[in-house]
Amino acid sequence: MEAALSALDPAAAGEDDTSLSLIKERYPREPPAVRVSHTPPASFRRGDGITIALGLDMPSQRTTVTARLRYRHLDQAERHVVVDMERRGEYQVATIPGNYSDSPYPVQYFFELRDLRDNVWQYPGLGADLSNQPYFVLRHARRGRCDDPCDLQRMSGASG
Repeated sequence: MEAALSALDPAAAGEDDTSLSLIKERYPREPPAVRVSHTPPASFRRGDGITIALGLDMPSQRTTVTARLRYRHLDQAERHVVVDMERRGEYQVATIPGNYSDSPYPVQYFFELRDLRDNVWQYPGLGADLSNQPYFVLRHARRGRCDDPCDLQRMSGASG
């Protein structure tokens, strides 16, 4: 390990700061400046496909980021299923199949993003304080449950 670290240390290798600058430029620790947007579906119905869309706003033509959807049931006994997302206009889109959603468990998912330099990061990732949930959770739609908070008539049983 020390050998690998000293190989990156210009003083140990007898090189100038130029080598270290090139390494930092080529292998940045921070993901590129890409704005990510996502609004999770309110819920899903068992047996229906669940379409997930991710918006990626890239600052330049040279910035290219691909996305994968990683999902699994929220029962802690499964590995994530990984699906490459397709570009559709401004969005990356993938669908969790209906045979997968036909389960008693909610579905958790997150996005794996990758740039051309093979830097990989997760969205949503952990914040600086490590206290946020680094994934989204989708729950089943329930009978009598109102996913639209404006639909108070249906909830109160009033007829229109």
